[in-house]
Amino acid sequence: TLSCATAVEHPAKRMADRGGTGRGGRGVARGGGWRGGGSDRGRGGFRGGSDGGGRGGRGGGGAATRVASAGVKSLNLDPTPPAFSKPLPGDQDGYKAAAKPAPALREGKKTLNAFSNTWELEYEDRTVYSYDVNVGLESMANDGSTRKFNVNKGPKDDACTYERNQLIKAAIKAGLECFGILSPTGAHVSDGASLMYTNESLEVKLKQHDNALRVPLEELYSRSPDVKQFVRVSNVNYVVIEIRGCKSFNIKDISGMTNIDRENTDQSVKQFFEILSSENALTTHKFDSYSGGKLYCSHLDGANLRFPTAFGQERRPGMFKGFTLASKGSDIIAALNIDVTTGTFWCAGPLDDAIMKINGWPNAQRANWNAKAIRNTKEKIKGLRVSYTYPDGKSYDFQITDVTANYTISTSGATSVTVQTIEHLTCQTAQGIEEPVMNKFSHAKLRHKEWPLVVSKRSRRRATDPTKFDVTTEYFPFELLHVKANQRVPLNKQGAEPNRPITVKDRWNRTRNDLEALNLFGETGAPHTNPSQQAFGIHLNRKPLTTIAITRNMPTVTFNQQSKCGRPSTVKENALVTEKSSFFTRKHAFSTPAHIHTLYIASSIDNFEINRTRWEPESFAKKLVEAAKAKGMIIDHVASINVKPGDLYICMKDKIIRKAGEKILFMYIEPITSNTHDELKLFERRFSITTQHLTMEHAIEMPGKWMLMENVLLKMNVKGGGHNYSVTPEIFGLPLWVEKKTMIMGYDVWHP
Repeated sequence: TLSCATAVEHPAKRMADRGGTGRGGRGVARGGGWRGGGSDRGRGGFRGGSDGGGRGGRGGGGAATRVASAGVKSLNLDPTPPAFSKPLPGDQDGYKAAAKPAPALREGKKTLNAFSNTWELEYEDRTVYSYDVNVGLESMANDGSTRKFNVNKGPKDDACTYERNQLIKAAIKAGLECFGILSPTGAHVSDGASLMYTNESLEVKLKQHDNALRVPLEELYSRSPDVKQFVRVSNVNYVVIEIRGCKSFNIKDISGMTNIDRENTDQSVKQFFEILSSENALTTHKFDSYSGGKLYCSHLDGANLRFPTAFGQERRPGMFKGFTLASKGSDIIAALNIDVTTGTFWCAGPLDDAIMKINGWPNAQRANWNAKAIRNTKEKIKGLRVSYTYPDGKSYDFQITDVTANYTISTSGATSVTVQTIEHLTCQTAQGIEEPVMNKFSHAKLRHKEWPLVVSKRSRRRATDPTKFDVTTEYFPFELLHVKANQRVPLNKQGAEPNRPITVKDRWNRTRNDLEALNLFGETGAPHTNPSQQAFGIHLNRKPLTTIAITRNMPTVTFNQQSKCGRPSTVKENALVTEKSSFFTRKHAFSTPAHIHTLYIASSIDNFEINRTRWEPESFAKKLVEAAKAKGMIIDHVASINVKPGDLYICMKDKIIRKAGEKILFMYIEPITSNTHDELKLFERRFSITTQHLTMEHAIEMPGKWMLMENVLLKMNVKGGGHNYSVTPEIFGLPLWVEKKTMIMGYDVWHP
């Protein structure tokens, strides 16, 4: 509820007269005393004056009443708004809890226990300590002074974030081990950015080192050789790990997560569980961590998990993982939610290979830098992080800004292409002298000199004025650059079609495999233990959480009963419809059986095939007619015809004589290698005769395969003018499909 205006003269008083008598009549509803006072739109004191704004003046007088209910802040202009009223029972801190929805109707519906992709976290009553971490590289300048480069800060793209996280985690581990900060039973986990959690307090030991651990760089390399490639700052002597800001919490206390006021929600437990549950998969290099709680498989070649796609990209399996709260009986428990996903990544390798794949060039000699190629290249690789290796072995990486090629389209529609190659461009040296770009890469034997160059633009703060930046532009040949690993591809740059939905069974199996990779079950005697999980006293319940699911009423599919006296039955019966909305038609008769006067069964099979397959047209016709009559169909005459290959037109023209009003069905059987289906359908239109095409291989199998026989009969009945069955859709489908004109195509047969 909003308060009304104060009695202070407002600069916008002249605007109060706009309301006057136009809306003042609703003063009690919108105005006086509740919403209208001092506002020409019902917002107290913003646009009106002390007289109630004119609009609320007539109805309620615009009294300076100040009323505020619990949980809604007043828009009063006074510097100290009125206090919230005392919370009522069922409220929390002035916020009214949302009403619980009524339970779903279960009458006439079947209930079942459904598994979820959520597993309960089981943990002991322990205290966890949280710290803020900052990692820096300490280097020696030429003048003897030291400089510190902050590792925690840097570009936010996937490639840099991955390398930064690996370096930070290795530095934290090396620092704690070198100085003996943790006890033999101590453990720590880190998010690779700025958070670290331990199972014991480190304040006393850290205080001895002023909360900063200086680890020699060589010591870091000896413990984690892989991170050497991530340190590109020259003259680095030490890695400095600053650990500050100790905060403790009990992992069993999740009350802070249940606060309705999201501004005061404590996320410590949530962050801790999400980091801890990923620790084993990351340290064993089974998965790599990315933003949004996603983990993707690493070491794809050895596990046969690399799936190349178009544009020099590949797909990797992964998972979503996150901490959640779930209900178990009357209790709220902590749980882990896992679901599968698939990510598209750039393939690490030469950039020129990726360019040829993007543009569909089989090799460099077929490269054609036309307008389409320039547009595709710029759209796909802008923002892609690549690396360049100098002759001395040092590497430098950057994000691609542009390509030295452009195209323009004139008003007449003509396209003009401009490509600047390495022979046309110049650059500035460190001394500010202009020189050809070719001189910079004179050490390399370039193969694609007719290609444009990649543009890199870097901005650096001026030493004399830190508020201003100097932009340095550099050019690099495509063939000297390499695409950095672990870079996800945005949706608008992916070259392959989106993944098809996977079946529930495959999705469940992948989820179980991902869960095993996390190694959180903590079972006694397990072949691979999870030391971090054991140190914090946490494990995952192997049985997923279940819930009671309610199946909705399936659609009703109505047939006729099969007659035992040989005559079509008119008694209706419903088929059994499963939870997957599938049903069988075998033991039911058609709702409206077709009446076919003459059924022609034409076989285009030579003597060799007849002897090889033991084809018996009379036996086939007998079993087909018997099955059709069991479904209620009426077939007056059956004629078997032997058609020579190539004589289909003559047969249909000369031998088939149709009387007025008669329904004729022409079934044509031939080996699968003949493939005259298109001709048969052409003659169907030419002679206005309903046809049914069937391969000899299927015709031989039909008497023994009832599903194949059912499919043929379903088509024959519809083509003969019958109706197979009636469907009453589910409740939600009735207003969509029945209450308006609807055309249903291919509902129970292949043809419309």
